[in-house]
Amino acid sequence: MAVSGLDALSRTEPIVVTWKAFELRPPEAPPLPPQVVEQYRQRIAASSERMRQHARAVFGLEMRQPERPSSSRLAHQAAKWAEDRGAGDCYRRALFAAYWQEGRDIGDPAVLQALAEACGLDASALAADLAAGRYVEEVRADSAEAHEAGLSGVPAFVFAGKYLVTGAQPPDTLRRIAELVREKLANESASS
Repeated sequence: MAVSGLDALSRTEPIVVTWKAFELRPPEAPPLPPQVVEQYRQRIAASSERMRQHARAVFGLEMRQPERPSSSRLAHQAAKWAEDRGAGDCYRRALFAAYWQEGRDIGDPAVLQALAEACGLDASALAADLAAGRYVEEVRADSAEAHEAGLSGVPAFVFAGKYLVTGAQPPDTLRRIAELVREKLANESASS
């Protein structure tokens, strides 16, 4: 995700959030060696309870992610499709809840179609666009941009195209960071 719009410098201007797709392990990525896969699983298992406690304490969320991760490519495509129909926020919220709280497989087209319906969108139109691969290149382009910027994990926030913040952050923290970036940009603008 990228946060832009800070160049307006006005505290009354809203902060504009631009969501970007980022696949941790794209389907075309070479397979990881078995020892790396096992180390990754162990690291995730070791941090899972801490992550659930953090989500509960900071965000008031109960997390129950799926037993096995699924490819997020179709989910990213579906989110772009929903964004084009003015329902991006609704769809992303439903998508996050489906994966992180309900433990649903967001790589399953039927799950993605159900989320579209829940947001008042035409699930059959989503199915057709996913089958046609209409948003594949946009997802790939977003992921390439993220890799070029050095991102290797999610969530990640890029403010004003140059200030990176990684990890899940409470909304108040992100607001404070946005204000600090606005101030820095205003000072840079005033001194030039």
